[in-house]
Amino acid sequence: MDGTDLMGIFSIVLTLSIPLLAIVFGIGKKIKKDKLDTELRMELIRNGASAELAQQLLKTPEKRAADNKITALRWGCALAGLGIAAIVCHLLGINYDDFYMWMYLVLGCGLGLIISFVVEMLLNKQVEKNKIEN
Repeated sequence: MDGTDLMGIFSIVLTLSIPLLAIVFGIGKKIKKDKLDTELRMELIRNGASAELAQQLLKTPEKRAADNKITALRWGCALAGLGIAAIVCHLLGINYDDFYMWMYLVLGCGLGLIISFVVEMLLNKQVEKNKIEN
């Protein structure tokens, strides 16, 4: 084995370790959050709050659902912009070795994020308008 074979194996191992580490740390964060929520709930009950009130204080499904929608919007727009930029690069015949291809990809991702920001602002205005009307 020469240096390039070892470099290829090393890069594959590192590439595969990134999602594994993300999963491990995500699970660890979830476990820690659940533990802290349980401790907070128990402390509220010890201080005289009812179990139902403690559950309601920690339960915010509307906020979590809204955050998930915004996160999905951001990722979707960023990846769509990236995909459109990749298609444009392919149609223009720009090779992946060319610096301009990477510039187009970054530009596409940035435009996707800008579009998601504008859509998010419009959605927030719509929500505020609905709150005022109700």
